[in-house]
Amino acid sequence: MDSLKRFKNDVNDLNALITKLEEATLKEIEIFSKLMLLFSESLPLQYEVSFYVSKDPEYGLLFEDALVFSFVKLVGRSIGPESKVLFLTRDRDFDVEKVLEELNEVGVEVYFSSGECLQRIKELLA
Repeated sequence: MDSLKRFKNDVNDLNALITKLEEATLKEIEIFSKLMLLFSESLPLQYEVSFYVSKDPEYGLLFEDALVFSFVKLVGRSIGPESKVLFLTRDRDFDVEKVLEELNEVGVEVYFSSGECLQRIKELLA
């Protein structure tokens, strides 16, 4: 019975995702399509990745936070070692070992304090 309930929840979540994608305006898609040239993966794929991340208790992220996580990770992976990606957030939902570990693997530094982030920027510019 629990499996059936989880399956129904997954179907509802997928339907919500499909609805969001269908509601995307042509202008937004046009803007994102220009950005896609920078990334190694398509942006629509990030919605799917985010859905599965939001279902994994190891991440502990809601779908909206999973979207941010997925996108920041994609930026880190796409920019590569020639630049630094600093992710400043006050949302402690991202202060999860698995999230921080995966962002670190793609070169993203996470900061929860603007002071620490600014200090890091000063270090990088020195």
